[in-house]
Amino acid sequence: WLTPKGSIRQCANHVWSLGGIGMDNRNDRRDRFEVYRDYVTHEDNLIKNRMTWLILVQSFFFTSFALAVVRLSDSDPIVAEKITVFLHTTAWLGIAVGLATCGAVLAALNSIDGLRSLWDILRTDNNAFTNDKTLPELTGGGKTFASIYGVLLPIVVPLIFAVTWGYLLVEL
Repeated sequence: WLTPKGSIRQCANHVWSLGGIGMDNRNDRRDRFEVYRDYVTHEDNLIKNRMTWLILVQSFFFTSFALAVVRLSDSDPIVAEKITVFLHTTAWLGIAVGLATCGAVLAALNSIDGLRSLWDILRTDNNAFTNDKTLPELTGGGKTFASIYGVLLPIVVPLIFAVTWGYLLVEL
């Protein structure tokens, strides 16, 4: 979606032509809105699923890590060395999963941003959408605060996990 505005406009026109939906009446415009909104909903669901898996996997990692730390204190040197390797591996996996999830969430947010750009072009270009105030924004209910701050959590949480694992790794 990081293309010149003309390319996005051409893509928007192409998307409409694929669906065979005209811009002649309000029902056609609503159908187009539903197509875009369904795609945004799909991307939102991907983000939700990725965050759910992140929290599940990180919970498993933290539990394993804590149990290994407890076992470390009363182990002989050979076992302690193996536990230390396990702790380092778990921490590196925690960092990798956090960063990978952040990248996957950013990909979904990028898709949503591209859809919002296409929708904004349709709403502002000289066409039947321009004066139709009954069609809402695709995300955030048209509120900038909701659109901006709604994306922070799925970006920040994976980074918090990655930083926490980095700290634990340094402290080992």
